[in-house]
Amino acid sequence: MGALAVSSIPLHAATFTVTNANDAGIGSLRAAISNANFSAGADLIDFAIPGTGPFTINLVGNLPSVTATATIDATTQPLYAGQPLVELNGATAAGNGTGIYLLSPNCVVKGLAINRFAREGIRIESTGGCVIQANFIGTGPYGTNALGNGGGSPGFGGIALFSAGNRIGGTNASERNLISGNLHGVVAQTAGATSNQIVGNYIGVDVTGTKRLGNTYNGVYFYGGTSGNFIGGTNSGARNLISGNSQSGIYLVDSASANNSILGNYIGTDPTGVIAISNVSDGITINGAAGTVIGGTTAGARNVISGNGGRGIYLNANSGHDNLVQGNYIGTDASGAARLANLYSGVEIFNSVSNTVGGAVSGAGNLISGNGLSGVYVSGSIATRNSIQGNLIGTSANGSLALGNTNHGVFIAASAANNLVGGTVTAARNVISGNGQNGVYLADANTTANQIVGNYIGTDAAGTGRLGNVLSGVRLEAPLNVVGGAGASTRNVISGNTNNHGVYLFGSLAFSNTVSGNFIGVDATGSAALGNGYPSGTFSGIGISSAAANTIGGTVTGAGNVISGNADKGIYVFGAASTRNVFQGNSIGTDATGNSAVPNANGGIYFFGAPTNTIGGATAGAGNLISGNGAVALYFSDLNPGGAGAIGNLIQGNFIGLKADGVTALGNTWHGLEFLNGLTNNVVGGVNPGEGNRIANADAGSVGYDGVRIRDSASRNLVRGNSIFGNGGSALAGLGIDLGVDGFDTNDGCDSDGGGNLRQNYPVLTAAVSGNVTTVRGSLNSTANSTFLLQFYANAIAEPSNTGEGQAYLGDGNVTTDANCTNSFTITLTNVAPVGQRLSATATDAANNTSEFSATVLVIPQPSLLITYSNAPASVTLAWTNTATGFVLQQATNLNLPVFWSNVTNAPVSSGGLFRVTLVPLSGNRFYRLVLP
Repeated sequence: MGALAVSSIPLHAATFTVTNANDAGIGSLRAAISNANFSAGADLIDFAIPGTGPFTINLVGNLPSVTATATIDATTQPLYAGQPLVELNGATAAGNGTGIYLLSPNCVVKGLAINRFAREGIRIESTGGCVIQANFIGTGPYGTNALGNGGGSPGFGGIALFSAGNRIGGTNASERNLISGNLHGVVAQTAGATSNQIVGNYIGVDVTGTKRLGNTYNGVYFYGGTSGNFIGGTNSGARNLISGNSQSGIYLVDSASANNSILGNYIGTDPTGVIAISNVSDGITINGAAGTVIGGTTAGARNVISGNGGRGIYLNANSGHDNLVQGNYIGTDASGAARLANLYSGVEIFNSVSNTVGGAVSGAGNLISGNGLSGVYVSGSIATRNSIQGNLIGTSANGSLALGNTNHGVFIAASAANNLVGGTVTAARNVISGNGQNGVYLADANTTANQIVGNYIGTDAAGTGRLGNVLSGVRLEAPLNVVGGAGASTRNVISGNTNNHGVYLFGSLAFSNTVSGNFIGVDATGSAALGNGYPSGTFSGIGISSAAANTIGGTVTGAGNVISGNADKGIYVFGAASTRNVFQGNSIGTDATGNSAVPNANGGIYFFGAPTNTIGGATAGAGNLISGNGAVALYFSDLNPGGAGAIGNLIQGNFIGLKADGVTALGNTWHGLEFLNGLTNNVVGGVNPGEGNRIANADAGSVGYDGVRIRDSASRNLVRGNSIFGNGGSALAGLGIDLGVDGFDTNDGCDSDGGGNLRQNYPVLTAAVSGNVTTVRGSLNSTANSTFLLQFYANAIAEPSNTGEGQAYLGDGNVTTDANCTNSFTITLTNVAPVGQRLSATATDAANNTSEFSATVLVIPQPSLLITYSNAPASVTLAWTNTATGFVLQQATNLNLPVFWSNVTNAPVSSGGLFRVTLVPLSGNRFYRLVLP
């Protein structure tokens, strides 16, 4: 509290003693005031009424206004011991009565009980510097019964301030005013009422501070341009107890009432700050006032605003702006360890602009816990540019115990836009945990452009222990908001929440939101599980239900989320309206380094009836790391059997079952990808740079899970250009691609069967030769008179079943079957397959049904021709290794283009590890080559 121009009690020029309780005459208070008014200097009016008291002065008319500086000191009455012995009764005073009317500066009024006046008990309309202390205003002399002032019209109440630099109360208990039972407790009106101090008083309670004796309206009421005043201060003696009032404890109204400070008070409690004595409405109402400071960064500035019948603090109206709420306990007792709820929200901001709740410096954060609705509630289309920073919302003061607000930690709704929850520096971090519903909840169509950054949501203050919100950490039912950002400074830790998803995007209004850069299900180090969805085990890191066009992660460095350690899935996407969502750059099932498993218990990303979403992408940074999970990495299902299902999804550029290096194994427990019955038109991979996925190490044990599993009646799912390897472990049933029933399929004639991807037949390979190019020979039997895309892959090893996977994509070609459903092919690929590896292939029909991988053939080198000549008889012998089966020897007479090659008709003979053909020399030149037909 700053230094103010408030006078101390002055030295006295003359003393006028009140010796009786008469309304008028010699020795009366009326006479003493009149005498003082006509006396030069600062006079003293003291009291020496015979007897023990208390004495009541029943006024028939108003006392004279005090027009000269004077001290009216009823503490001088003999036997005074802290309670007034002189009472001013205005019940019979004519007109709009005022008890003491100060028109002169530097006056002092002490030790009176002033009650039942029609307008106010004390009115200060001087040029300032007056002190009011040790009075009971609005009660009887014992301070236990209400005898309020301000019942007339117009009525103000206990004390009315119309001037500057006055002090109501003091920092010693002996200076305390009891201001209770009035229309309002203290009223300040007009722009001239500035730089006043209201300190150390009991306002709205009885003399003990433990019983309600409320002012009919507000404890303190400022309006009409009242600015720059202090209610309370930073030392404990300056604390006002403002409780038990029938409306708000403190009410500041109109935009001209600016820059007032409310410091160090107990508002809604008893003097210990432990027991509620509620103000019937709000603890503090700011209705259009601007620049109000409520609390501060030191412990002494802290208000305890708890136990009230409305909100703890209500910031209302579009003219109200730039109010600062810092360092307070709102909804708890004074220890910050127990609930003392405000009935509604702790802080509510309605159509008010640019307010700050907390701050980004040490000590600025509030403790906002235990309230009957939400911790902080922001609503209204004009509620914009508000900041909620550095607070503990739903926890104890040390951030280790849950003292949840009954509903949400932070609730932003009803078109409130462009507000900030958290910040990019450590001091701006909110801990939003332990609340009865969601940690942060955004709702309504125009609740947009809000940012939730840098918070701990569902954890303790250290970010390492579970202190979950009962439902979701963050629930979005609104569009175009941001949760997190690209980097550590904007990262939220959203972990430990219990009975719903860590982040939940729900409904048609939750579109075009961005959730990026967060730790979801791990602790603040990113290395240990602190999953959402426990103990029920049925909820995931992120849930999306009937919500479209949201971005989870991103392509720039730091934009990906770590979504690991959760009780169910990493991400759960549900419903036909959950479409056009993009999932990029995330680590799902690993720690933040991508090198260790932190499993989501029941899978990586699951799509239930959710179509046309994008998982990964071809651009740098778009791919997700989906590894280390229990169950399936990517799972696609119809919403209901026979439903449209999760169709038209695009899966590209992801690492599935690997560490972040894309090489080292970190498998998921079940399949890499699984498409259930009825799912169509999904695309896995592609041939352009960056489109292929790496799908590896599904079930490295012996159960036999697959890289890609496409169930019966799922069709038109394209699998192309990926690196698929190491899946299925030692089990014969574990395949790179598995269609329909479990295990390697047998081709059928003309491909007339059905099942997953129509159980498209795979090619039968007979040879693979590597040289400057790779030449592959084989055949395909499938639907007659149809063209098929053949895709070829090199593998370091074959599967235990001798089927292939697709470790390295080499290229593709086409084959068209004839009327008998078959055709052979020889296809040349520009990519060179390593000699000694195993080459496999898939076939894809025109509807994008991709087959299983074929059985493999060994990649052999292009054989060299050895030529020997003999003269007896004359002959030429051509030889090549007999490991190169299927080659045809051709000859030409010249190499002029076009070259005409013809097959040599002599059959090769195998001997000594070589195929040999012996020819009789003919005249002219001969050129020979080996080709696969």
